[in-house]
Amino acid sequence: MTWLAGVLDEAAEAVGHALAAAPDWGEAGTRPGQHHSDLLADRAGVEVLCRAGLGVLSEESGHAGADSPVTVVFDPLDGSTNASRRLSWWAVSLCAVDENGPAVALVVDLRHGTRWDAVRGSGARRDGEAITDIGEGDDGIEKMIAVGAPAGQVEREIDLGARQTVQRHAPARG
Repeated sequence: MTWLAGVLDEAAEAVGHALAAAPDWGEAGTRPGQHHSDLLADRAGVEVLCRAGLGVLSEESGHAGADSPVTVVFDPLDGSTNASRRLSWWAVSLCAVDENGPAVALVVDLRHGTRWDAVRGSGARRDGEAITDIGEGDDGIEKMIAVGAPAGQVEREIDLGARQTVQRHAPARG
């Protein structure tokens, strides 16, 4: 899983670099709420993830690499309206899902640099420090999935269980 965590980190870094050079943060006119910065961030992250042989399910561009045993659920610029107005917060959110469910997750607050990550069986961290108050018997990976969810959805998704949340978004296997 170290390799997978490294790929998610590389994708988040590519998104950060792309956004640092973004010439236009306004609405793209492609669909309501989609900004030029969303599309720029998406291209940068999807390129890294696909080059690594991973499937991608992106909020911005849909599904790529359907035949991969690992799919990364990807929001390249969560909070793009905030980002377009330079208001806190905005982040890149990634969660790699395999046949056993969420495997590795990473959320990076692109405005402040705060990083949250979790690896199945290894717990969750904030800026490299273990998060110890995530709940008894919970290794953190399931809660990482909900970090980038729209307001009001987080509680519902935690109640449903992360596996159901991911299955709703993951490609059908067959």
